[in-house]
Amino acid sequence: MKLQTYPILLLTLVFQTSLFQIGYSTHPRVRFDEMTIHPPIETSFEDFGYYFDEYSDSQGLRPFPWGFEIWGGKPRIYCNSSPAHSGSRSILMVGDSVDDMVVIAMPELVLKPKIIVGRIYRLEVWVRLDGVGGQGVRLMQQFFNSSEILLPRYRVFGEFVRGSTDWIMLTLDARIDDPDIVRGDPVIQFWGLGKVWVDDVKFYEAPMGQHTMQTPEPPKITIKPLTKVLAPGDSASGFIFFTLHGADSMLIQNISVSGEKSCWIKINRNPVFRPSDGDIEFLVSVPADAAPGKYELKVRVNSKTDEGFDLTAEGDIVLLVVEGQGKVEGPPQDMSGRSILYPSIVVVSAIGAASIYLVWKFRKKS
Repeated sequence: MKLQTYPILLLTLVFQTSLFQIGYSTHPRVRFDEMTIHPPIETSFEDFGYYFDEYSDSQGLRPFPWGFEIWGGKPRIYCNSSPAHSGSRSILMVGDSVDDMVVIAMPELVLKPKIIVGRIYRLEVWVRLDGVGGQGVRLMQQFFNSSEILLPRYRVFGEFVRGSTDWIMLTLDARIDDPDIVRGDPVIQFWGLGKVWVDDVKFYEAPMGQHTMQTPEPPKITIKPLTKVLAPGDSASGFIFFTLHGADSMLIQNISVSGEKSCWIKINRNPVFRPSDGDIEFLVSVPADAAPGKYELKVRVNSKTDEGFDLTAEGDIVLLVVEGQGKVEGPPQDMSGRSILYPSIVVVSAIGAASIYLVWKFRKKS
């Protein structure tokens, strides 16, 4: 290096140091002491800096170590907004479409709070809503093990809140017993239309005897039982509805149908996915010489989630073969609200969807 380049280098270092001291940077600052965050965590979103990274808001601002992740659509985020629940600033998230989705979290794995397995952790957040539609806003707790880098091993979800309201506090308690889990991840999710202000976030170990907790379980699939009424010689399409619990998506590896008359069933297309459920279209053809009666079949789905869980589920398909025209055995509309009507056939869906028990300190019906 030539001697005359030293003044320029020195000036550059001084300029970068000055930016660091006043809280401005073009890249996230991850210091060693910030890699060992432990609860309790309390943030009122009064402090922020210009980071201009992928986790910054629509103006390049970020309330480090918190950040923003856009999971869908084109939501707008502002971390120097008002009104505030306390202080003078809060975070504002704006959605213009039901597909707009953004979360507030600690995006870098090294910044996610370290937790102790078997302890109960509480996430408290104050929110204000203005014309919120679509899914709404909810809390989430995620858990990471020592080997996972990009995806959580477990998730616990709160209940979506919609509509318009002044400042209210949402609370979600969770405990994890998997000994491999080393980090928690408090998350606020907004998915839909309207405006949501967020302020005064707390994540801490809940006092014993003063909590109502959830313990996340591995993901699973449930399949709704299905009954179809047909006459000999009939052919018709139908839908097998399934629900994915505890994960966002999965890759189906195999779909099979077993039973005495499984040859009557043909899977017609690949599954269609929505945020938590989907359907599998099939074609059933009853031979003209089929004897009237009740035929019970099993559909089996094998899949794998992005988190590495292997999932298997079985569901019942009952074919009622009747003489002459197909008869109505129940409401013609299935559980999803889709009507499937064909000459001489009716789809009857039975109740079989599992649900997740969610606990909140505050409940609001929109």
